[in-house]
Amino acid sequence: MIAARLKIVLGARSPTPGFALRLAAVALLGLFLMSLFPLGYVGGGVDDGRYLEAIRCIVAEGYCIPANHWAARLPLVLPASAAVSLLGETRATLMLVPLAYGLGSLLLFAALARRIAGDRAALVASVALVATPVFVSRWSRLNVDIPELFFLLAAVFLLLAAVGRDRSGLAVMAGAAIGLAVLSRTTAIAAAPIIVVGLMLFASRPARWTSLLALGGGGILAAEAALHAVTAGRPLLSWELAHAHTRIPTTVLPSTVDLSRSPILNPDYIANWHRSAGIEVHWLVDGLLNLLADPMISLTLVVPLALAVAGWIERRKGSTDATATPSRLHPYLAGAAAAYFSTLTFVLAVHPMARMFLPIACIGAFAIGTWADGHRQRVDRLFIAAILATMLASTMIGRSRTVSLSAYEKEAERWVRTSPNQLSISPTAASAFALSKPLRQLPVGAVDGRPMIAIGPGCSDDSRVTRRFAPAGEWPTLEGIGRAIGVTGEPLALCLISPPDRAPSPRP
Repeated sequence: MIAARLKIVLGARSPTPGFALRLAAVALLGLFLMSLFPLGYVGGGVDDGRYLEAIRCIVAEGYCIPANHWAARLPLVLPASAAVSLLGETRATLMLVPLAYGLGSLLLFAALARRIAGDRAALVASVALVATPVFVSRWSRLNVDIPELFFLLAAVFLLLAAVGRDRSGLAVMAGAAIGLAVLSRTTAIAAAPIIVVGLMLFASRPARWTSLLALGGGGILAAEAALHAVTAGRPLLSWELAHAHTRIPTTVLPSTVDLSRSPILNPDYIANWHRSAGIEVHWLVDGLLNLLADPMISLTLVVPLALAVAGWIERRKGSTDATATPSRLHPYLAGAAAAYFSTLTFVLAVHPMARMFLPIACIGAFAIGTWADGHRQRVDRLFIAAILATMLASTMIGRSRTVSLSAYEKEAERWVRTSPNQLSISPTAASAFALSKPLRQLPVGAVDGRPMIAIGPGCSDDSRVTRRFAPAGEWPTLEGIGRAIGVTGEPLALCLISPPDRAPSPRP
C-alpha cells in the first residue's frame, strides 16, 4: 500500500520535447503581466519601507542587529542588501531579489507539477498560477511572501527527490529549505506538520525522513540563533521580534483590540481583522469567505472548487475514471490547504489576506492543471482555455488599476526644482519617495514658513493646498497600498500644503 502511494506521488515521467520552451513562455507571460504596471517600491509605512531601512543599515554598517521583525527576515534582507551594494539604490535594484524569487517559485512549482502529473498539467497549472494576481504582483515588491513560497516549494521538491532516490542529503537540504522559509516568516512553521503528515501517508520509513528534515531545519535555525547570540546576546531575537510585531498599532484592527495580548488562539484578533472583500457573516467563516471573494486570489480558489463539484457529479454518473492519479491526490491536497488556512487563521490569528496564502494558490492552480490533463476532449480544452483567459483578463484589469508612484515622484521633484530650498515633506511622503535624492534632502515634517509636500487621498480638501497632482484614471486598489497611505477608495493625490501662518495662493 505504501509503495503504491509513493508511486502516485513520485510519478516519474519522461519529458516531452519543448517543455522547457513552453515553460519559458509562461515565465515571459508572468514578466509581461508584471511589467504592465510594476508597482515596485511603495513605502509610506508599509513593509517595503521597513525593509529598505534594514537594507540601508546593512549597506552602511556591514551588519545590523535587527530592531524589528522586518529587519530579522534575513533571506530577503541580506540578498537585497548585496544587490544594493553592487548596483546602487534604485527602484529597479529593489525589484531584483523578489523577481528572482518569483521566477524561481514558478520554476519550482512547474517542476513539482510535472513530476506529479506530467507536462501538460504542469504547463496549464503554471499559467493558472501566473494568472493569479497576488502571485505576479509580488514579483516587483520588496516582500517576504515570495521568498517564503520559494523555500516551501524547494522543500517539497527536494523531499520528493530524496524519497524517490533514497538520498539522505537531499532530505537534509529539504529541511534547510523549511528553516529558510521560517526565517523568511515565522508563520511558515505551519507547513512543517503538514509535510510530516504527507510523509506518513506516502513514504516508507517516515520517521527517518522526518528526523532528516528536523536536522536540516534545526541546523538553519540554530545558525541564526548563534548569530544573534553573538551579535545581540539574544539567541531567540527573531522570534521575540516576530511576537512583538502584534503589539504594533495597525489600521486593520479596531482600537478596542488589546494588542498587548498574544494573538495565538486569540478570538479578538480573529474576529476583528479587516475584511478584505467587505463580507461580514460570522467571524468563524468571514476569513474564508473574504479570501474566496478577494479578486487577488478568488478565481484560483473558486475554479478548482467548481471543478471538484463537477467532477463529483461526473463520478456519480460513472463518466470519469476515479482512479486517475491526480484525482486521488486531490483530497490530500485539499486537506493540506484546509489545515494550512486553519492554522494560520485560527491558531496563529494571522490576518486572512490573499498574500498570506500563496501555498494554497499553488494547490488551486495545480488542481486546475490536473483537471485539464484529465479532460482532453475539444469541449474541455475550450472550457479550460476560457477559464485561463478569464483569469488572465482579471489579472490584467487588476494590474491596470495599480497605482505607480513614479509619476507622483517626478512631479514632486519638479516642485522642488521650481522652489529650491523652500519646501519640506510629510513623513508619509518621505517614506514613499525614499529613493529620490532631491526629495530625501528635504526636511521632514512641518517646518515654519515652508510649504510641505504630502501624499494621500483627497488631500486637496485641505484649504491650505496650493498645488495638487493626481494622474487621471489611477486608483489605488491593490492590497497594501491603500492602508499604506490611508487610501479608502479615493484617488491618490500629491499636494503642496502651505504653512498655517501663510494664506494659500491661487491654485495653478
